[in-house]
Amino acid sequence: LHRRATEAYPASGSLPTARRRLSGHWKSRHSVGNRLCQHGRAQLIETFSALLLAHALADFVLQTRWIATHKANPLAMLIHTGTVLVAAVLATGSAHPILIGLAAVHMAIDLCKLLASRALPNRHGLALFLTDQALHLASLIVIAQMAPDLWSSGFYGALAYVPALMTLVSGLIIAT
Repeated sequence: LHRRATEAYPASGSLPTARRRLSGHWKSRHSVGNRLCQHGRAQLIETFSALLLAHALADFVLQTRWIATHKANPLAMLIHTGTVLVAAVLATGSAHPILIGLAAVHMAIDLCKLLASRALPNRHGLALFLTDQALHLASLIVIAQMAPDLWSSGFYGALAYVPALMTLVSGLIIAT
């Protein structure tokens, strides 16, 4: 194999380099497209971490008992939706217009939960809560995919350690 590899790539030097080139492994590990794809995934994860923290703060920390129990009141729903928007802007460090869409989707999900809770005879609290949170999580994923650079282009984008801390804080909020 070594002779075949060095004959195929006479200037390649070492056997491992020749093997990687023969197998195509070198191309897949070092291509520009692959590095860009990995960078894009990192941006998406950073943005998702910020959006998850914003959601955890808006839905669990900053939502008062009055807001939670009076979402049928338009004022309570608007306060909660505004809280979602402000939390998202502060967490991402960006005032991107897509965050208005995120807040609107959050409000729509909460309205659907409100309507479902009225329509179901037993109110199925846990099932409604889990469905509500799953839909919110799905909306965060979609927004992070649509605008993966929200975090990196935002105010805190240069602080590489912050998304990991945001994920940790989000987990602590959701777990308690």
